[in-house]
Amino acid sequence: MKLKTISIAAFTALALIVVARSGDEKERSAEFQVLGQFTGTWDTELTIKVPGKEVETAKGTETRSWSRGGNFVRFENSEAAEFHMLLTYDPAAKNYPGVIMAGTFRTLITGTWDADEQTMEFTATFPDGNRFKSSHKFTDARHAVSSSSTTSPDGKILMERVWKQTKRRD
Repeated sequence: MKLKTISIAAFTALALIVVARSGDEKERSAEFQVLGQFTGTWDTELTIKVPGKEVETAKGTETRSWSRGGNFVRFENSEAAEFHMLLTYDPAAKNYPGVIMAGTFRTLITGTWDADEQTMEFTATFPDGNRFKSSHKFTDARHAVSSSSTTSPDGKILMERVWKQTKRRD
């Protein structure tokens, strides 16, 4: 019984340390500090182009925060009925793997960071074979621009998106 109590106390203490550190960017590796740039509440202005259709524009808000354990950044879009993305860093692969879930749709995504350009490049292949490519460039601490395209397996452009992002002040 005493061992069980000590184990629970040790686990609780460790969990509190992890949670306390999850908000401290100085305690994170350089790779996780890259992810930290994404966090916050971001106002977005989106333009969507689908071949053969009128261009659509939309404004929205995206909230990005650290997970409880501090190993993932969670992305949620207030305009989408259900849109979630989780992103982390994989030291073995030296990239940023994640998953996108929107309603019943899901796909794995991989990001690579270019420190010189302050840009994260994302790629994904959807279950139907379509491919997604995206670029997210931080222009300063509160602004970013992104562009993406979705193509069919034979390379035909299905959709292109461009969006500006402004991080709200805390």
